[in-house]
Amino acid sequence: MEDPLPPEDSAGWRELRDVHLPLSGGEALYTRYGFRDLIAEHRFDIPSAAARFCVEQVRATAR
Repeated sequence: MEDPLPPEDSAGWRELRDVHLPLSGGEALYTRYGFRDLIAEHRFDIPSAAARFCVEQVRATAR
């Protein structure tokens, strides 16, 4: 399942872990800090960043 819930819905993501389907998420996240927390909490199996926003973050950080 891809982005079944908003990233801030911690309880919902925990419930989805019981479904035993690979979960993908992260299109609504734009910083490494958002990904870090969700990966550490094992909310999804496959990080799926929106490439356009990630590139913009890298460019902004490089300035």
